[in-house]
Amino acid sequence: MRNRRGFTLIELLIVIIIVGILAAVSIPMMTANVNAARATEAIASLGAIRTQMRIENATTGAYNTNVAVGNVVPDNPEGFPVGSLNGHYWDDNDYTISAVAAGTFIAQCAPAAGGTAPESNLVAGFNAIEINQDGTITQPN
Repeated sequence: MRNRRGFTLIELLIVIIIVGILAAVSIPMMTANVNAARATEAIASLGAIRTQMRIENATTGAYNTNVAVGNVVPDNPEGFPVGSLNGHYWDDNDYTISAVAAGTFIAQCAPAAGGTAPESNLVAGFNAIEINQDGTITQPN
């Protein structure tokens, strides 16, 4: 009787097919998780901006239209220091405040050119995310 060592070609092909199926299932799930992480980071910072704007409104009676640090941080003693909105995907320059009117504002996070965040290259083509004074989060196309 002959000693059998190693694997047959059929056994190797079956293993390759199984690995391919597992990769085909897991890669889209990982991509969805990365997209969710990008959105979560943006929403967390937008929430911090909204909170700061509401503090400004409670203190002065109006939303501050004088903004700094990438056109986002309210210019007051309680404002954000430079770099405080920098994250893994987004940095200060990706956040803006617009449509500031009597009692309303919209803070937006959208990819800006020349991002300095460690993974800023992964947000190109990512849709903007907005939050208003009421905390309504939207992702316009």
